[in-house]
Amino acid sequence: MKKFILKIFSLVLFLFLLFIIFLSHKSTYKVSIINEKSIDSADIVILGDSRADRQINPQILHFYTNLNCLNIAESSLDLYALSKRLINLNLTNKILIISASSWQINDGSIEAGYFRPETFNDLTFRQKISMYRTLPTELFNNQVQIFKQFNKLSIGNDSRFINKNYNEIQCHEFVIPAIIKNHPWYRKINTNGIKKKLLLESLLNLNNISCKKIVIYNSPVCDQFKINAQRNDIWQMEEEYNRVVSDIIKKNGLSKIVFYNLINLGGFKRSDYYDPQHFCESGAAKFSAKIDSIFKLKDLFK
Repeated sequence: MKKFILKIFSLVLFLFLLFIIFLSHKSTYKVSIINEKSIDSADIVILGDSRADRQINPQILHFYTNLNCLNIAESSLDLYALSKRLINLNLTNKILIISASSWQINDGSIEAGYFRPETFNDLTFRQKISMYRTLPTELFNNQVQIFKQFNKLSIGNDSRFINKNYNEIQCHEFVIPAIIKNHPWYRKINTNGIKKKLLLESLLNLNNISCKKIVIYNSPVCDQFKINAQRNDIWQMEEEYNRVVSDIIKKNGLSKIVFYNLINLGGFKRSDYYDPQHFCESGAAKFSAKIDSIFKLKDLFK
Protein backbone atom coordinates (compact mmCIF):
# COMPACT_ATOMS: atom_id res chain seq x y z
CA MET A 1 0.00 0.00 0.00
CA LYS A 2 2.84 2.37 0.89
CA LYS A 3 4.53 1.65 -2.43
CA PHE A 4 1.30 2.37 -4.29
CA ILE A 5 0.84 5.69 -2.47
CA LEU A 6 4.47 6.57 -3.15
CA LYS A 7 4.01 5.85 -6.85
CA ILE A 8 0.88 7.98 -6.98
CA PHE A 9 2.67 10.80 -5.16
CA SER A 10 5.66 10.53 -7.50
CA LEU A 11 3.40 10.60 -10.55
CA VAL A 12 1.52 13.64 -9.28
CA LEU A 13 4.80 15.39 -8.49
CA PHE A 14 6.18 14.54 -11.91
CA LEU A 15 3.05 15.87 -13.65
CA PHE A 16 3.13 19.00 -11.53
CA LEU A 17 6.76 19.65 -12.49
CA LEU A 18 5.89 19.10 -16.15
CA PHE A 19 3.07 21.60 -15.76
CA ILE A 20 5.44 24.18 -14.26
CA ILE A 21 7.97 23.64 -17.06
CA PHE A 22 5.21 23.81 -19.69
CA LEU A 23 3.68 27.01 -18.30
CA SER A 24 7.02 28.69 -17.66
CA HIS A 25 8.22 28.25 -21.23
CA LYS A 26 8.80 31.46 -23.15
CA SER A 27 9.30 31.81 -26.88
CA THR A 28 11.47 34.21 -28.79
CA TYR A 29 9.91 36.00 -31.70
CA LYS A 30 10.82 38.21 -34.59
CA VAL A 31 8.80 41.21 -35.75
CA SER A 32 8.44 41.51 -39.51
CA ILE A 33 7.66 44.91 -40.98
CA ILE A 34 4.97 44.97 -43.64
CA ASN A 35 4.57 48.02 -45.88
CA GLU A 36 7.97 49.20 -44.66
CA LYS A 37 8.33 51.78 -47.43
CA SER A 38 4.97 53.33 -46.52
CA ILE A 39 5.99 53.51 -42.87
CA ASP A 40 9.35 55.05 -43.77
CA SER A 41 7.70 57.77 -45.86
CA ALA A 42 5.02 58.63 -43.28
CA ASP A 43 5.26 61.67 -41.02
CA ILE A 44 2.35 60.53 -38.83
CA VAL A 45 1.74 56.85 -38.08
CA ILE A 46 -1.64 55.94 -36.61
CA LEU A 47 -1.56 52.89 -34.33
CA GLY A 48 -3.49 51.18 -31.56
CA ASP A 49 -6.83 49.41 -31.40
CA SER A 50 -10.05 49.53 -33.43
CA ARG A 51 -10.89 53.04 -32.28
CA ALA A 52 -7.96 54.24 -34.39
CA ASP A 53 -8.31 51.60 -37.07
CA ARG A 54 -11.90 52.61 -37.79
CA GLN A 55 -11.97 56.22 -36.70
CA ILE A 56 -8.97 58.13 -38.03
CA ASN A 57 -9.00 58.68 -41.74
CA PRO A 58 -5.40 59.39 -42.83
CA GLN A 59 -6.55 61.19 -45.97
CA ILE A 60 -8.58 63.70 -43.95
CA LEU A 61 -5.76 64.11 -41.45
CA HIS A 62 -3.36 64.76 -44.34
CA PHE A 63 -5.73 67.44 -45.67
CA TYR A 64 -5.55 69.37 -42.39
CA THR A 65 -1.88 68.82 -41.59
CA ASN A 66 -0.27 68.55 -45.04
CA LEU A 67 1.75 65.69 -43.56
CA ASN A 68 2.00 62.13 -44.86
CA CYS A 69 -0.29 59.99 -42.70
CA LEU A 70 -0.54 56.21 -42.48
CA ASN A 71 -3.09 54.18 -40.49
CA ILE A 72 -1.79 50.74 -39.48
CA ALA A 73 -3.86 50.32 -36.32
CA GLU A 74 -5.15 46.85 -35.51
CA SER A 75 -8.40 45.93 -33.76
CA SER A 76 -8.00 44.79 -30.13
CA LEU A 77 -4.22 45.28 -30.09
CA ASP A 78 -3.21 45.82 -26.47
CA LEU A 79 -0.70 48.53 -25.68
CA TYR A 80 1.96 46.19 -24.30
CA ALA A 81 1.92 44.07 -27.47
CA LEU A 82 2.14 47.22 -29.59
CA SER A 83 5.10 48.52 -27.58
CA LYS A 84 6.96 45.24 -28.11
CA ARG A 85 6.34 45.38 -31.86
CA LEU A 86 7.57 48.96 -32.14
CA ILE A 87 10.80 48.65 -30.15
CA ASN A 88 13.02 47.77 -33.12
CA LEU A 89 11.40 50.03 -35.69
CA ASN A 90 13.13 53.16 -36.93
CA LEU A 91 10.49 55.82 -36.36
CA THR A 92 12.82 58.79 -36.21
CA ASN A 93 11.13 62.13 -36.93
CA LYS A 94 7.66 60.57 -36.86
CA ILE A 95 4.64 61.36 -34.71
CA LEU A 96 2.81 58.29 -33.42
CA ILE A 97 -0.90 58.58 -32.68
CA ILE A 98 -2.11 55.66 -30.57
CA SER A 99 -5.63 54.79 -29.51
CA ALA A 100 -5.51 52.87 -26.22
CA SER A 101 -8.75 52.10 -24.40
CA SER A 102 -9.70 51.35 -20.81
CA TRP A 103 -9.56 47.55 -21.12
CA GLN A 104 -5.78 47.99 -20.91
CA ILE A 105 -6.09 47.92 -17.09
CA ASN A 106 -8.84 45.31 -16.62
CA ASP A 107 -7.46 41.90 -15.63
CA GLY A 108 -10.82 40.41 -16.59
CA SER A 109 -10.38 41.38 -20.24
CA ILE A 110 -8.21 38.47 -21.35
CA GLU A 111 -10.29 36.70 -23.96
CA ALA A 112 -8.53 35.52 -27.10
CA GLY A 113 -7.89 38.51 -29.33
CA TYR A 114 -7.84 41.01 -26.47
CA PHE A 115 -4.65 39.73 -24.86
CA ARG A 116 -2.02 39.06 -27.49
CA PRO A 117 0.45 36.12 -27.44
CA GLU A 118 3.50 38.34 -26.96
CA THR A 119 1.89 39.85 -23.85
CA PHE A 120 0.94 36.44 -22.48
CA ASN A 121 4.42 35.16 -23.33
CA ASP A 122 6.07 37.76 -21.08
CA LEU A 123 3.99 36.93 -18.00
CA THR A 124 5.62 35.00 -15.18
CA PHE A 125 4.33 31.58 -14.11
CA ARG A 126 2.55 33.12 -11.12
CA GLN A 127 1.01 35.90 -13.21
CA LYS A 128 -0.41 33.39 -15.68
CA ILE A 129 -1.94 31.34 -12.88
CA SER A 130 -3.33 34.46 -11.23
CA MET A 131 -4.95 35.87 -14.37
CA TYR A 132 -6.33 32.58 -15.71
CA ARG A 133 -7.26 30.78 -12.49
CA THR A 134 -10.93 30.67 -13.57
CA LEU A 135 -10.11 30.03 -17.25
CA PRO A 136 -7.91 26.90 -17.29
CA THR A 137 -8.83 26.00 -20.88
CA GLU A 138 -7.88 29.48 -22.09
CA LEU A 139 -4.63 29.23 -20.11
CA PHE A 140 -3.74 25.89 -21.70
CA ASN A 141 -4.64 27.04 -25.22
CA ASN A 142 -2.55 30.20 -24.91
CA GLN A 143 0.48 28.27 -23.73
CA VAL A 144 0.08 25.70 -26.51
CA GLN A 145 0.06 28.58 -28.98
CA ILE A 146 3.35 29.80 -27.50
CA PHE A 147 4.85 26.35 -28.17
CA LYS A 148 3.38 25.74 -31.60
CA GLN A 149 3.37 28.87 -33.70
CA PHE A 150 4.46 31.90 -31.78
CA ASN A 151 7.61 32.96 -33.56
CA LYS A 152 6.64 35.70 -35.99
CA LEU A 153 4.80 38.93 -35.38
CA SER A 154 4.07 41.74 -37.78
CA ILE A 155 3.50 45.46 -37.79
CA GLY A 156 2.02 47.48 -40.62
CA ASN A 157 -0.21 44.70 -41.89
CA ASP A 158 -3.35 46.75 -42.50
CA SER A 159 -2.20 50.02 -44.02
CA ARG A 160 -5.71 51.20 -44.74
CA PHE A 161 -8.66 53.05 -43.32
CA ILE A 162 -11.26 50.38 -42.65
CA ASN A 163 -14.30 52.57 -42.04
CA LYS A 164 -15.27 53.27 -45.63
CA ASN A 165 -18.68 51.78 -46.24
CA TYR A 166 -20.34 51.48 -42.84
CA ASN A 167 -23.96 52.56 -42.85
CA GLU A 168 -25.00 55.20 -40.34
CA ILE A 169 -26.56 52.83 -37.83
CA GLN A 170 -28.22 54.52 -34.89
CA CYS A 171 -26.15 54.04 -31.76
CA HIS A 172 -29.06 53.49 -29.39
CA GLU A 173 -29.94 50.22 -31.15
CA PHE A 174 -26.79 48.69 -29.67
CA VAL A 175 -26.50 50.35 -26.28
CA ILE A 176 -28.21 48.03 -23.83
CA PRO A 177 -26.72 47.74 -20.31
CA ALA A 178 -26.51 43.94 -20.51
CA ILE A 179 -24.58 44.11 -23.78
CA ILE A 180 -22.12 46.62 -22.32
CA LYS A 181 -21.62 44.51 -19.22
CA ASN A 182 -21.02 41.36 -21.25
CA HIS A 183 -18.54 42.97 -23.62
CA PRO A 184 -15.04 41.38 -23.32
CA TRP A 185 -13.62 44.74 -22.23
CA TYR A 186 -15.74 44.80 -19.08
CA ARG A 187 -15.79 41.21 -17.83
CA LYS A 188 -14.94 40.73 -14.14
CA ILE A 189 -13.54 44.22 -13.74
CA ASN A 190 -10.28 44.28 -11.75
CA THR A 191 -8.19 47.39 -12.30
CA ASN A 192 -5.57 46.89 -9.61
CA GLY A 193 -3.78 43.81 -10.89
CA ILE A 194 -1.30 42.59 -13.45
CA LYS A 195 -2.56 44.66 -16.39
CA LYS A 196 -1.93 47.85 -14.46
CA LYS A 197 1.73 46.81 -14.18
CA LEU A 198 1.78 45.94 -17.89
CA LEU A 199 0.44 49.41 -18.68
CA LEU A 200 3.39 50.94 -16.83
CA GLU A 201 5.84 48.74 -18.76
CA SER A 202 4.09 49.61 -22.02
CA LEU A 203 4.44 53.34 -21.49
CA LEU A 204 8.08 52.98 -20.40
CA ASN A 205 8.76 50.96 -23.56
CA LEU A 206 7.04 53.52 -25.77
CA ASN A 207 8.94 56.41 -24.22
CA ASN A 208 12.20 54.73 -25.29
CA ILE A 209 11.16 54.42 -28.93
CA SER A 210 13.09 56.52 -31.41
CA CYS A 211 10.42 58.95 -32.64
CA LYS A 212 9.53 62.62 -32.42
CA LYS A 213 6.41 62.40 -30.22
CA ILE A 214 3.75 59.91 -29.12
CA VAL A 215 0.15 60.99 -28.71
CA ILE A 216 -2.04 58.50 -26.84
CA TYR A 217 -5.76 59.09 -26.55
CA ASN A 218 -8.91 57.55 -25.13
CA SER A 219 -11.58 57.89 -27.80
CA PRO A 220 -15.03 59.53 -27.56
CA VAL A 221 -18.12 57.46 -26.81
CA CYS A 222 -21.74 58.19 -27.62
CA ASP A 223 -23.95 59.83 -25.01
CA GLN A 224 -26.13 56.76 -24.50
CA PHE A 225 -23.10 54.66 -23.66
CA LYS A 226 -22.11 57.11 -20.94
CA ILE A 227 -25.63 57.13 -19.47
CA ASN A 228 -25.74 53.34 -19.26
CA ALA A 229 -22.11 52.94 -18.14
CA GLN A 230 -22.68 55.35 -15.24
CA ARG A 231 -25.24 52.91 -13.83
CA ASN A 232 -22.48 50.44 -12.97
CA ASP A 233 -18.72 50.34 -12.43
CA ILE A 234 -17.88 50.59 -16.15
CA TRP A 235 -17.74 54.37 -16.15
CA GLN A 236 -15.59 54.32 -13.01
CA MET A 237 -13.16 52.07 -14.87
CA GLU A 238 -13.03 54.54 -17.76
CA GLU A 239 -12.27 57.42 -15.41
CA GLU A 240 -9.71 55.42 -13.43
CA TYR A 241 -7.91 54.43 -16.63
CA ASN A 242 -7.57 58.08 -17.66
CA ARG A 243 -6.15 58.97 -14.23
CA VAL A 244 -3.72 56.04 -14.22
CA VAL A 245 -2.25 56.85 -17.65
CA SER A 246 -1.85 60.53 -16.76
CA ASP A 247 -0.22 59.67 -13.42
CA ILE A 248 2.25 57.20 -14.95
CA ILE A 249 3.37 59.74 -17.54
CA LYS A 250 3.77 62.49 -14.95
CA LYS A 251 5.43 60.46 -12.17
CA ASN A 252 7.91 58.78 -14.50
CA GLY A 253 8.76 61.89 -16.51
CA LEU A 254 7.78 60.33 -19.83
CA SER A 255 8.40 63.49 -21.82
CA LYS A 256 7.97 61.87 -25.22
CA ILE A 257 4.34 60.90 -24.49
CA VAL A 258 1.28 63.12 -24.24
CA PHE A 259 -2.13 61.73 -23.26
CA TYR A 260 -5.57 63.05 -24.18
CA ASN A 261 -8.77 61.94 -22.51
CA LEU A 262 -11.31 62.51 -25.29
CA ILE A 263 -14.07 60.31 -23.92
CA ASN A 264 -16.33 63.34 -23.33
CA LEU A 265 -15.42 65.12 -26.57
CA GLY A 266 -18.53 66.76 -27.95
CA GLY A 267 -19.73 67.67 -31.42
CA PHE A 268 -21.08 64.26 -32.45
CA LYS A 269 -24.58 62.89 -32.99
CA ARG A 270 -25.75 59.36 -32.26
CA SER A 271 -25.93 58.80 -36.00
CA ASP A 272 -22.17 59.39 -36.11
CA TYR A 273 -21.68 56.03 -34.34
CA TYR A 274 -22.30 52.53 -35.61
CA ASP A 275 -21.95 51.06 -32.12
CA PRO A 276 -21.52 52.65 -28.66
CA GLN A 277 -17.79 53.24 -29.02
CA HIS A 278 -17.04 53.36 -32.75
CA PHE A 279 -17.78 56.08 -35.26
CA CYS A 280 -19.30 55.27 -38.60
CA GLU A 281 -17.93 57.10 -41.62
CA SER A 282 -19.53 60.48 -40.86
CA GLY A 283 -18.30 60.43 -37.27
CA ALA A 284 -14.83 59.28 -38.32
CA ALA A 285 -14.61 62.19 -40.76
CA LYS A 286 -15.57 64.68 -38.03
CA PHE A 287 -13.15 63.15 -35.54
CA SER A 288 -10.29 63.08 -38.06
CA ALA A 289 -10.89 66.77 -38.77
CA LYS A 290 -10.91 67.66 -35.06
CA ILE A 291 -7.76 65.94 -33.88
CA ASP A 292 -5.31 68.15 -35.74
CA SER A 293 -6.32 71.15 -33.61
CA ILE A 294 -6.66 69.04 -30.43
CA PHE A 295 -3.25 67.35 -30.72
CA LYS A 296 -1.57 70.37 -32.35
CA LEU A 297 0.17 68.02 -34.74
CA LYS A 298 1.86 70.62 -36.90
CA ASP A 299 3.45 72.18 -33.81
CA LEU A 300 4.62 68.76 -32.61
CA PHE A 301 6.25 68.13 -35.98
CA LYS A 302 8.34 71.29 -35.93
